[in-house]
Amino acid sequence: MSIKKAYNLIKFGNQYLVLSTDYRRFDDYMHALATELGQLRFKGSIVIDLLLSNGSGQSRFFEAYFDGSVISNDSIKKRSNVSSEILRISNIFYTENVGLIQHSVLSQKQATEILSGYL
Repeated sequence: MSIKKAYNLIKFGNQYLVLSTDYRRFDDYMHALATELGQLRFKGSIVIDLLLSNGSGQSRFFEAYFDGSVISNDSIKKRSNVSSEILRISNIFYTENVGLIQHSVLSQKQATEILSGYL
């Protein structure tokens, strides 16, 4: 049985947006993400969207720094606001992957709002 990757990476500008693809916690796949970012020869800030595990509230988005080999735990910070571009990219991803929303911690109301583009 193969295990589905817990995230999807989308490059925007000089950063990466990490979109959760299931309800796993970020620290459950942080090492695998660091390995992939290292293979991409990336160094810099990443924005993490934990919609599927944390819901659409204040703990949805985080930012962290990848130094080329590891994601520093000390660098992980909650983001209370994100750019409209990040929200747009995230909303497109989740509306194109409806099944992810249906198998998340989101309430039916939150799922409908996401799929309608309101969050």
